[in-house]
Amino acid sequence: MNKFLIRPVHNRDRDDLYALGQLAGKGMTSFPTTLPKIEAKIKASHDSFTGVIQNPYEQQFMLVLEDIEAGKVIGTSCVYALAWREDEAFHSYKLEKKRFYSEALSKEFVRDYLVLNKEFGRSSLIGTLFLHPDYRGKNVAKWLSRIRYLLMALNKEQFQARILAEIRGWIGPDGASPYWEGIGQKYFGISFQEGEALIRKQGYDFVYELMPQDPLPLFLLPEDCVNHIGKPHDESIGAMKILEKEGFSYEGHVDFFDGGPQLTADLKALKTVKDMVSFDHFDGLVNYLSKQSDQTRLFILGLQKGHSFTSYLVAPEDLNSGQLEPIKRAFSKIEEGAVKIALSPY
Repeated sequence: MNKFLIRPVHNRDRDDLYALGQLAGKGMTSFPTTLPKIEAKIKASHDSFTGVIQNPYEQQFMLVLEDIEAGKVIGTSCVYALAWREDEAFHSYKLEKKRFYSEALSKEFVRDYLVLNKEFGRSSLIGTLFLHPDYRGKNVAKWLSRIRYLLMALNKEQFQARILAEIRGWIGPDGASPYWEGIGQKYFGISFQEGEALIRKQGYDFVYELMPQDPLPLFLLPEDCVNHIGKPHDESIGAMKILEKEGFSYEGHVDFFDGGPQLTADLKALKTVKDMVSFDHFDGLVNYLSKQSDQTRLFILGLQKGHSFTSYLVAPEDLNSGQLEPIKRAFSKIEEGAVKIALSPY
């Protein structure tokens, strides 16, 4: 029997999410840490999957990784249909080089600047990726990250063609952010921890209101601040590598709050999507797996019928062991609706 599965978040996951939220630590503002906010996120995800929420900006599809034997949720990942509202002031900084020439000195100067980026375009956003520390190194982290692309590929009409991934910026063991101390603290007069708490409570509006609008020359910023622009959190390095292997690229965009790198990709160009095969019924999946020469090769399986979505890691040898039978039975019990089955090499 499969040890793990990925599915949409349920109300019964509230306490497990609360425990994960305490482990997620500072800087992961998309992961709620209070029970009321966790309950609100669960409801928003449920209403997004069931179509109750129609506004793309409000749609968020939260998936959880469940340890079936332990009966608990051990990881999360999420897709936000639209990264931000079109009326929001700005969304990120971009590292740019500006050239200046002095006639008097007969000399050209090239300087690096942080410039507000207001033309990112419509994108869907992936985020809220977190795996319990006890399960890291168990070959499930990539699955938790990549299942989002399978979900989007099966429901292209609900998502944008361009995908944005935000990586948590570097934060020290004491919870301080050199990036924030070099820029934000000077404009806001509050610590990074205070700013993070305010974001969790009120959102990003105060950042939009007070963050400097003019280009910031890097040569006037503290060296420690400059060195941490675009640097991922130590716990996010692995996630960033997974994204880059998938097809995401970093082009100098950084989050305006914590300075973390922002990566982008076209959905259709992602490796998981390019390698994906789809079926209209379960027999087509069985036939495909039975023809594989490597019986131990793992695949990401995504099953969708109506508003339900489930994912497993499967291998062709599971056909002979009977491990696919419980999946088939469970799949057949899902409420009526369009059947979508997708498979992508792991």
